[in-house]
Amino acid sequence: RLELRAGDVPAGDPLAPEAPFWRREEMPDAWWVERTPGDGRRGMAVGAGGADRLDLPRIAVFDRGGEGFDLPGEELVELVGGEVPERHEAGLRIRSLESAALERAARFAAAAETLLAAGLDLAAGVDPDRMAPAAARIARTVRQVPLFGAAEARPFERLAALLEPLRGCGRASLAVGSGGAWARLVPCHGRPAGEAATIDPTR
Repeated sequence: RLELRAGDVPAGDPLAPEAPFWRREEMPDAWWVERTPGDGRRGMAVGAGGADRLDLPRIAVFDRGGEGFDLPGEELVELVGGEVPERHEAGLRIRSLESAALERAARFAAAAETLLAAGLDLAAGVDPDRMAPAAARIARTVRQVPLFGAAEARPFERLAALLEPLRGCGRASLAVGSGGAWARLVPCHGRPAGEAATIDPTR
């Protein structure tokens, strides 16, 4: 297991690799949650595979106070006079274009709120085995759309390239303590005891 630390990381870090938080069944394939001014919250939960024929990710965003993350596709829904489905959980407003993503995010948002309540300013996690191929799929799809092209595909290609070398060694996570007092980046949580994981730098 590889950890990169800055500052004095407390022993009770709720996002430590061995913390019970990681055993939750509702964990998305990628997620981000952070504090916003005025003790607000905002976050995003992503599932690698979607239900449509393009197999795009399922995305949900959640927030409380302040400005939340934009939900991809939201502008198109509003353009045709539709409304984005939403629900409230743990004091958070949760929005998604897919009911399954909305329900799963509602379960996870309550768990993510516990991280900020425990003294974190920012927390994030990703499963490279799931998200690396998903990012590559998005990049290929975007490149095929005439209105988009290479410029819009490039961020997803960079994400796929960043995650690809981490496949096979467990999830990656980032935690930042209150006021930025400390930070812990774990790009490779590793496998359970007794299993070996190898990172191939050429992949």
